[in-house]
Amino acid sequence: MENCIEKLVPSPNGIIIISNNNNSWCTKTFRDKENKIDTLTVPTVFFEALWDTEFEMFSPFNVKKVFLPLGIIIILLGLSLMNPYAFFFCFYFVIVVLNDLLYFTSLLYMYKRKKSPLYSTSMFHAAGHMVLNAYEKYQRVPTLEEVKKSSRYHKDGVYVYKISELLFKIVGCIVLTIFCRLSLAYFIGALLSLILFWIAFTKLDLLKYSEYFILSTPTDEQLEVVIYAFENLEASEEKMQRYDNALTNAMLNSFKQSMNSLFETMKADMPDANKSQEFENTDETST
Repeated sequence: MENCIEKLVPSPNGIIIISNNNNSWCTKTFRDKENKIDTLTVPTVFFEALWDTEFEMFSPFNVKKVFLPLGIIIILLGLSLMNPYAFFFCFYFVIVVLNDLLYFTSLLYMYKRKKSPLYSTSMFHAAGHMVLNAYEKYQRVPTLEEVKKSSRYHKDGVYVYKISELLFKIVGCIVLTIFCRLSLAYFIGALLSLILFWIAFTKLDLLKYSEYFILSTPTDEQLEVVIYAFENLEASEEKMQRYDNALTNAMLNSFKQSMNSLFETMKADMPDANKSQEFENTDETST
């Protein structure tokens, strides 16, 4: 099952599974109003658009609107200090770090603030990791007790790369600013050291702990939802295949209808063309 899962995406009331076998559709498993576990299969683009909408709706500020004025202020601050190294730090920070830092700050606020509508998303996020870790360990769908013993962190977490990249950018911003004051050799050495640290952290699977900031301990009910999603993955994939076949047939039927309509229109114009040809033949005979 691990190989057929492309991505686990948390939501406020459940988990979304995007399959490797058919990533144009995804399955959301959730609890309905009667607290019963249910599944819904929809096009993947629907949930991608929904996440963008939710992020903009619940974010404490608009990242795009804040970035430009704040970036200008920081660069002007660097200029005002009349120090080339301070300006280098401010310029590097704005170009490389600021946008990602604003996004992460907004995400952190929505995920960790208990009154936020997206707080439960951080719990389902951890639940998805725990069930996947248990499955990889036991090579089957795990029980609730087995899942509860598993780690909340997974190397393929949704935000592992983004958060790790942000942390290394911040460290790099500070380290390179310090070493650029020294010789070029020190500067290159510091840059190579950062690259080696990134490779080492990746090889040792330490980057997964970067999601510590956005994960919260899930409840048993939330773990049960994710376990149910894993149990029904095979059936969900069969449903996706049926949907794909139905969509393909619908598109083919629509194409056939369009072509038939085109042929009918062309056929309706053909008698006029015949009459024109007959007139030309009569004119030639008279001559």
